Formats: sequence, structure tokens, C-alpha cells
Amino acid sequence: SNEARLVALVMVLAGSIGAFMSSSAIVAMFIPVVMGIATRIGLNPKRMLMPLSVAALISGMMTLIASSPNLIVENTLRVRGLAPLGFFSWTPFGVTVLAAAIIFMLVPGRNMLSRRLTAEDRGPAQPSALDLIASYGLSEKWHRLQIPANSTLIDRAVEQVRERFDVVVVGCEKHRHGKSQFLPATPGAVLGPNDAMFVMGSESQVQQMVASEKLLMLPRLDERQRHEALQELGVAEIMLAPESQLIGATLRQVDFHTQYGLDVLAIRHRGEPLATNLDARTLDFGDTLLVAGGWSKIRPLRDDRDNFFVLTLPVEFGELMPARGRAPIAIGIVVAMIVVMALELIPNAAAVLIAALALIASGCVRLDAIYRTINWKTVVLVAGTLPLATALTKTGASTMMAHGMVAALGSLGPLAVLAVVFLITSLVGLFISNSATAVLMAPVAIDAARVLNDSPQAFAMTVALGCCAAYVTPVSSAVNMLVMEPGGYTFGDYVKLGVPLLFLTMLITVALVSVIYRS
Repeated sequence: SNEARLVALVMVLAGSIGAFMSSSAIVAMFIPVVMGIATRIGLNPKRMLMPLSVAALISGMMTLIASSPNLIVENTLRVRGLAPLGFFSWTPFGVTVLAAAIIFMLVPGRNMLSRRLTAEDRGPAQPSALDLIASYGLSEKWHRLQIPANSTLIDRAVEQVRERFDVVVVGCEKHRHGKSQFLPATPGAVLGPNDAMFVMGSESQVQQMVASEKLLMLPRLDERQRHEALQELGVAEIMLAPESQLIGATLRQVDFHTQYGLDVLAIRHRGEPLATNLDARTLDFGDTLLVAGGWSKIRPLRDDRDNFFVLTLPVEFGELMPARGRAPIAIGIVVAMIVVMALELIPNAAAVLIAALALIASGCVRLDAIYRTINWKTVVLVAGTLPLATALTKTGASTMMAHGMVAALGSLGPLAVLAVVFLITSLVGLFISNSATAVLMAPVAIDAARVLNDSPQAFAMTVALGCCAAYVTPVSSAVNMLVMEPGGYTFGDYVKLGVPLLFLTMLITVALVSVIYRS
């Protein structure tokens, strides 16, 4: 069925891509895509997002760098002078668990979540840029005009076109090296031969331009081109704040275009959209403005709360990729890091740090963006846990705990101890971050292996995999929290699916570590 194929595809993609990047980033990237596809083909997104979350968690079991607990466990082995785990040591476990999870989600798991897509499940859909334009009655006023080689507009500034024809030029489309480049229509932008303009104006105004300058009417952009254009050009709906400096003034008086670098396409006054003679209209409290321009000019409006409230940003705003032109550089840096780590040319921590510095130096990511995305609570928690773990080791507490575990369970055999280590790790992970769990549990598990004269690598791997198996509650992982609201899940949904998956992962882990490390 379409549902089964989509679930399997989503889980395979999320599980494989997550081997080399953050699981939270995977989920954030996939949520709008999965929800859109599911809704379009009449499936309930509620049945799609939980498999996505599960696969993203399992992706942490794929490689050394797939999750922070893997690095912590591997480093714990190194510090104790034991043979470390290799870069791809996790891969057999991750692939096996992912395959089992896909089967589980397609057979018993598919009946644990609601099947039908109800109006409540759909929720209020976030409008697209075209929806926003249409809501103000401007769909028929949007035109794409090409400038021929003999036009007098060549080498003219966009501002001159605005003044001459009394239209709004929102953006430009230039063609360089066989590729289209979309740019906001800034006052200093200069038009060239065969460039295209995105113009907002009445039919009579546009026809006057076409006849006067012999412009060519182009068809509207196709879906791919529209996606590229909306990476640079955007619209937003804003409302004037009670103390806004614009209240009682006109757009011409405040020189809105120059001051904010945006064009006002329409004004909604007392519920009625107005699209003509905008510059001369006196603005009032409660008026909403539909503005258009570059995203770099729209973003600051969210911080100017003295003057504006941003009411609506289109769905395309969440799909922006500000540094998409540097994607090949980012991929090259990540691939180089993986090769260096796989070949163990330098310590893993050094390889990751060098790669991060290279990404910043090449402009793939901004330093301030990194500071915003770091979960400082987790950093402080792990930093506080490290001395605790050191104290447990130095005082012999971890060895004492390991002896107690072996004394209680040793008669059942190493397999039972491995299973308990996995379950305890997963249980601790319900209350603290998986990184802090790895810091605490790895020394105890390795000491337990030594007491049993068993493989430390087997016990270390069990801890790493137990840290990633955070299926049972929504607060176990940021990944679960990301899908909870859009999927409409309850705490019980996670328990119903998470408990069987947890025990399934435990069985696979114990079986594989026994075959790989204990045979």
C-alpha cells in the first residue's frame, strides 16, 4: 500500500542520513515533507511521524559520530587503555534494529495509531506565499516580465521602473552561466538584457509597461523554479502595534520602502483588503500589511515589536536554506571528517573540532547560529556529570556498583547482565540526557565486564545502544518532542509503541554483541 511504502521509505532515509548528521535536524527537515505528502495522498500524518521519530533515534546507532553517547563510550574505552570501537562498529546494530523497526511499524505498529485523517488531525494548515497573496485578492496582479535586448530599461535601476510606471517590482530573475538567479528588487539593483522582473500591478499598468518597453509576458514559474525563487523572495503579513510610529501616517510619509527595504502589496483595513493608492492611505491601529521583499529584510520585523506584530509567515519561511550555495563545501568537509575518523588518523575529538572550524571558516554556518542551536542546559548537565563520573571511578564506587550487579545477576550468566545493563541505561535515559547517561553508565558497564572476565567492548556497545533507544516517552529525546505536536500524539502513544520497540532493540543488541564481541 501507499502507506506502507511511505513509512518504509521515510524510515530508511531518516535512518541512513542520520548516520552522519543530527537526528533532530533530520526530523525537523522531514516533518513538513512527510506531512505534506501524507495529507496529499489522504493518509494520516499521525501514522507517518512516529516512524520518522523512531528511525531518527535508530540513526544514532549507525556510526561513531551518529550520536554523542557513541563518542563518550568510545572515549571511555580509550581512557581505560582498552581497544576502542571502530567508526563503523555500530553499523551492523543500527541496520538490524532499523530493519526490525520497519517490520514492527508496518505490521503490529500500524494498528496502534489512528488510521483515518480527521479535520482535527489536519489542524490549521500554514499558508503558502501564494495563499497569502491570494487572501488579499492579488493573484491576478502578479506578473513575470522579461526585458528584451533592445529595451530602454537595460542598465536602469529598479527604483526608476517603480517611479515611471507606478508598479511594485518585487524581485528580479537573472540568468548567469545557464542558471537562474533570483534576487530581491533593491533600489540599487540594475536591470540587464533578458532579465525578468516580478511585478505587482493592475492589468492596465502592466499592459502599459509591456507596450512601452516591448516587454515579454512570461508564464508563471513552475514548482521547482518557484521553490528557488522563494529562497530569496518572501511575503509576510504584519499588523501595526498600538504604539507604532506608522499609525496616523501614510507609507509615503514614513518612507516605508526605504526605511524597511520592503514593499507593501496590500493593506487590510477593518477586514477589507485594499490594493490601490496605498502610499496615500493613512494607517490605523489594527491594519494589517502584506509586505514583500528579501527574507533578510522580513526577519528583522519580528524583533521590531514597538511597531509591528508579525501575524503570518508562509510555510516557505520554514524551508529556507540560507547557505544552500555552500552545500558542496559542507558535504566535502563532512566526508573528509568521516574519512579521517574512520582511518583513525587523528583523535576523534580533534577531527570533529577541525571540521566545525572549517564549516565556520567557509561560511557554511554562522557562529551566532551555532550559539543559538546549542542546548546549553545539556552542556551544563554533561559538564556537571563528568566530575561525578570521575569521582565514581576514583573512589571505586563504579567498581562497587559493578560487583553488586554481578553478584545479583552473575548466576544468570553474562547475557542476563547485558540485558540488565541495557534496560538500566534506557531507564536512566528517561530522566537525564543520553549524553549524561553514557557518562555515568559506561564506566559501570565496563567494570562489570571486567568482573565477569567478559568483553568490555560488548558492554560498552550495549550502553551506547541503550542510550539511543529513547522510544518510551516524549521527554526521552528532543526527537520525540519535535513530532509530538504536529503528530497529535499523547504520552500513551509513545508507551504503546516504545515499550515493544525497546525490548526488541534489547534482544537484537544482546544477540549481536554476543556474536560479534563474545564469540
